[in-house]
Amino acid sequence: MPTMEPKVILKTDRLILREMTDADVEPLLKVLGDPAAMRYYPAPYTREGVEGWVRRSQERYRDQGFGLWTVVLNETGEVVGDCGLTLQIVLGQEELEIGYHIQPEHQGVGIATEAARGCLEWGFRNTRLNRIISMMNVENLPSRRVAEKVHVRFLGECGERAGLPHVYYGTERREFEVGG
Repeated sequence: MPTMEPKVILKTDRLILREMTDADVEPLLKVLGDPAAMRYYPAPYTREGVEGWVRRSQERYRDQGFGLWTVVLNETGEVVGDCGLTLQIVLGQEELEIGYHIQPEHQGVGIATEAARGCLEWGFRNTRLNRIISMMNVENLPSRRVAEKVHVRFLGECGERAGLPHVYYGTERREFEVGG
């Protein structure tokens, strides 16, 4: 029986974002299991942790119609990380968040920004939520720079996640429709 190709969600100039498959565990382990890449998290993920990460994303596709997607370089087909949308509770309110993790050797060349901008557009075009955010550890300056390029404004501190202080950035639907 032929294997089905994973569902492509969106394409940008350099990237394809598609649904995760079990085959993505190994390449995602390169970022989610890397101590340097995960220095702003409580700890890097184990193989079992990444398998759970993929499984939860697949459940979100089924239950919510979106989740974190695998980021693939269009030119080479190489998996370089993930980016996508998840529902989060932030300061007691449900928010749609763009999350992103890019392998260290592919950081600093705009991949996270390009993927996150694609997810922002996808989120506003395919959901009814009025705001999309990105949140990160207050010390995660690379992730904050991505959020500053993608979102309209800095929203402030948003409490602790996994015991670490976080901040968030956001864009309102009306701001996206005017500027997007």
